[in-house]
Amino acid sequence: MPTELPPLTQRVAQFASSTHFENIPAGVVHLSKNAVLDCLAVAFAGCVAEGSVLLRRHLARFGFPRPDASVIGTDMRLPAQFAALANGNS
Repeated sequence: MPTELPPLTQRVAQFASSTHFENIPAGVVHLSKNAVLDCLAVAFAGCVAEGSVLLRRHLARFGFPRPDASVIGTDMRLPAQFAALANGNS
């Protein structure tokens, strides 16, 4: 039994699902690529910061049973919510 989406959410979802790459202006694609690269560069730079290292060391002590998400810049895997915490801290 599907639930009804709020009107704004429905409109945004419909827009996103019907948008084709070739219809996106080149300038928008360029800006988007730069934003992704910037985000990755900041995350990789931050993953070696002392606070990030300390947080990962603390999280590793928990020995989570189902690590399903990657921590940027490491070979560590954690449950998604804790990987998001570690990645966001970077």
